[in-house]
Amino acid sequence: MAGCETTPKNSATPTLPEQNAVAATTTAPADPAKLGAKLNEQLMAAIERMSADDAKARDDAFVEVTQVLAKNARDVAYVQRVINTVQGQMTTRLTAMLTTDDEEARARLCTALEFNEAFSTFCIDMLEQPPELRQTLLTWSGDPANALLVGQVYSRNTDTRRDSAKRLSSLKSDEADFLLARLLLDESREVSLMAVDAAESRMGSERVLDAVWRKAVELPLEYQALSYGGMGGLARKSAYPMGQQRMIQIRGRQIYLQDMRQYLYYNSVQDAWIAGDLLVEAKSPAVEKRLADLLRRLDQNRNDSGARFRPFLVNYNNGNDTLLRLCQTYKPKDFVPFLMRGVALNSTEGYDTTINGQKYRQSSRIELINLVVQFTEQDKDEYKLTRMASWGNRALIAGSVKEEEDTAKKLLAWWRDNHKKYGVDELKLEAEGPLRIGGSRFTP
Repeated sequence: MAGCETTPKNSATPTLPEQNAVAATTTAPADPAKLGAKLNEQLMAAIERMSADDAKARDDAFVEVTQVLAKNARDVAYVQRVINTVQGQMTTRLTAMLTTDDEEARARLCTALEFNEAFSTFCIDMLEQPPELRQTLLTWSGDPANALLVGQVYSRNTDTRRDSAKRLSSLKSDEADFLLARLLLDESREVSLMAVDAAESRMGSERVLDAVWRKAVELPLEYQALSYGGMGGLARKSAYPMGQQRMIQIRGRQIYLQDMRQYLYYNSVQDAWIAGDLLVEAKSPAVEKRLADLLRRLDQNRNDSGARFRPFLVNYNNGNDTLLRLCQTYKPKDFVPFLMRGVALNSTEGYDTTINGQKYRQSSRIELINLVVQFTEQDKDEYKLTRMASWGNRALIAGSVKEEEDTAKKLLAWWRDNHKKYGVDELKLEAEGPLRIGGSRFTP
């Protein structure tokens, strides 16, 4: 907000005592009308005291208002009337404060309103958490210094959120991890990257690791779902919910509206390798478990070979090789069998090209063959595999369709002799459909 440059040095944030009856429940009153009138009078008096000059009196009044609401939590209609009354009182007082001609007072009010907006968003996030964590965050944020940090993390100002990530890097607590996890998925690319830097020392936290995994792995997969079609229920609740594309008419003209949040996913693809570095360096059993679970989920897309294998083909991932690096580091036992199921499918795509007078063949199956050869440490020359940097570093085979088929058969013959080394007791490979990876871009 323009003109809001003044930040008060001291911010009095009330701390609720443990005996505060925030969560108290009482039986319904015999005469709600009479009790309501009495409590309403008590509430109005408490609200009046919230504007007292004495800080302790204001804090006590805030506690009393909270207690009045808690005692009548079962009477929803009454609580709604109370909330309306509080909102009315706040509106009246804010209106009076806004009419001041004192420039410094307006700046302080602006700062206070921005903090209130930020802290309210934090409270909404708290309401989505389990009761135990909710109470922990409530108690922790009651400290004025912590409340100020909350206001910075949830600020509408990008620079303020960026600076808060630096502060969080030096804090070691579950509450700080809760805030850091939010910044890791911030809509600002700069803020999110600063949070990745801060998360390096907090990878032992399950909450932080989960957010880093989201940024490095899940969000790029959601981007693929937007680019190429559905992912078979792979992704969780979107971090950046997408509005439906639609057409509207304005003054006789048709205007096509497209939610620009898809570019937030594009940012996640660009930066996935940075967050992926933390997962690679963590050497964490939690990452190993997540990777194994991801392979199982991908393998469930038996009717969509694109969703199943595309995440491991770099040319479909804007150069993002995070998943491959994770597999190289953690060596999930199901990865090679997973790739071999793709090699066994009938390839229905690919193309021939001529480079320096030599014909080469490129296809998604050849990419899978190359990955198997790489992860099983075989000699790529035995399979006539090569890579061309000028072709996006894609794997190629000298020859055409026949040479691709011969190479696939050779690798399948190797698999017949070696499948038990990779934990596969049965030789059978599924033949559930053709291998078709490609798709149209931006098809929600």
